[in-house]
Amino acid sequence: MTSSTLAPLDKPIFVTGLPQSGTSLVAAILHHGGAWVGNCRDTDAGDPTGSWQNRQISERLIQPVMSNLKCDPFSAPSLPSTVFADRPHIIRSSVRGMGDALRAIVSSEGYDGSCPWLYQDPNLLLLWPNFIDPFPEARWIIVRRDLDRFVQSCMETGHLARRSTDEAIWLDLGAEYLQRIDGLRDYNGGARELWIDELFVSGPSAALPIHEHLDLQWKPDLIADLTDRAGWPHQAPRKAAGGKPLRLIKHFRSGDPYAIKGSVALVGNSDGLAGRKLGHRIDQYDHVFRFNLAPAGGEFQEDAGGKATCYYLNKAVTLKNHPPGHPSMQRLRDICQSCDVICHPGHFQKLIPLVEPYHFEMGTHEINDVFVKLLGSVYSPFPHANPPRNGIRLLAALIDAGCRPALFGFDLGIRQRNSHYYDDLAQVDSVGSGHQPSREYRLLNQLRHRGLIEVVQ
Repeated sequence: MTSSTLAPLDKPIFVTGLPQSGTSLVAAILHHGGAWVGNCRDTDAGDPTGSWQNRQISERLIQPVMSNLKCDPFSAPSLPSTVFADRPHIIRSSVRGMGDALRAIVSSEGYDGSCPWLYQDPNLLLLWPNFIDPFPEARWIIVRRDLDRFVQSCMETGHLARRSTDEAIWLDLGAEYLQRIDGLRDYNGGARELWIDELFVSGPSAALPIHEHLDLQWKPDLIADLTDRAGWPHQAPRKAAGGKPLRLIKHFRSGDPYAIKGSVALVGNSDGLAGRKLGHRIDQYDHVFRFNLAPAGGEFQEDAGGKATCYYLNKAVTLKNHPPGHPSMQRLRDICQSCDVICHPGHFQKLIPLVEPYHFEMGTHEINDVFVKLLGSVYSPFPHANPPRNGIRLLAALIDAGCRPALFGFDLGIRQRNSHYYDDLAQVDSVGSGHQPSREYRLLNQLRHRGLIEVVQ
C-alpha cells in the first residue's frame, strides 16, 4: 500500500522534542491548522495555550510503558536505551499491540478520518522505535531548542527546579535527548524540525514549511496570538558567566589573552548552512567567529548572518597571496578593519600592515591534551600528520576556557558531497598527510553528546 492510499488513521502526526522545548505550543498551532487531537489534558499554568496532549494515549499507553521500563524521563541514567537492546523482554511485553491500541483510542474518541490526527509528547522521543512498524508513514515533527535554553528553563521551572538546580545534571539529560533526536533523524530522513525560538524571532512564517508539509491551514494571525498567549518571550543566547580569557590565543604584541564575555557562535563554512535561514539566530550572539575569507551579509545574510566579531585566518590568507589588485584583497582589508583577527604563529607579520592580530599558541599535541581531559579514552587523538582545521583548533581554545559555544555550518558526518556554502570546493579526507574531516566529525559528535557544544543544523 502506498503512502497516498493509506487510511488517515495510519498516517498520524507525532510531535516530540526535549521537555521544555515547546511541543505543546507547536501542537496547539497545528491543531488550529486542522489537525485532530482528541480529548486533551486541561490547560495549566505551565501551558497557558493548552497541553494539546491526548489524555487517554498518555495515561493508558505511554505512561505505563515508561513505568514498566522504570524510566523517569527527567533522570538521564534511567532513560531507555537508544536501541532498547538492554531490556528487550520488557519492551516486547510493554509495547505489543501499541499500534492497534492507539488506533482504538483515536477511533473511540470520534476521529472520522477527515483530517490528520496528532499526538504530542516528549516521551515519544524516548520510545520512537516502537512506533516505526505500526506507523511507517507517520509524519514526525521534532521541536528544537538550544541546549543552553533547555537547561535554563529546567532550572527556572518550579517542579523541575525542585528536582535539581545542578546545571550539569540538566546538561547530561539534554545530551541524552539529543542522541535520540539524532537516532530518529538518521532513521527517518523525512522527519521535520522546527526551532521554537524562530516563532518568536521570525514570527508565524517560521511555521509555514511545516504546515505545507502536513497540508494544514496556515493561520498567521492565530499563530501570532498563540505565541503571545504562551507568555514565553524569546530569550537571547545565554551569556557565559563572567569573562573568559582564552589563554591559548594571545595578542601578538602585548601577549594579552583574547577575552570572551557573553554568548559565542562559531560559523563554519559548510554548505549545510544553505537554505537553513539561520542568519537571524547567528546575529544574536555576542561573539561571532568566522573563518578565512568566508562571506557574510548581503546575499548570504538570510542563511549565514552578517555579524562577525572575529575571523580566524589560515596560513594561505596572507598579503603574499592577496596582493594589491587581487579580487579578494578588499575582502581581507574589510575584515581587518572591522573585526579582530586570529592567525597562526609566525604568520602575523604578514598581516601587521592591515591589523594587529592575535595568534594561536596551540599545536596538535596541546589540542589533543584539551580533548583527552574532556573525553578520556573515547577520544581518538589527531596525528601530527593530520592536524585539525581551524574550527576545531578554535573550539579547543574556547572549551579550554570554559565556554560552551554554538556551532553553525559545521558538518557532523560525510554526506554525498561536503562543500562550502559560498563555493563548490569539496571537503574530503587527505590521503597521507593533511586534514581529515572525518576525524573532526567524530570529535564533534562526542562533544555534542557530552553537552559541551551546541550544534545547530
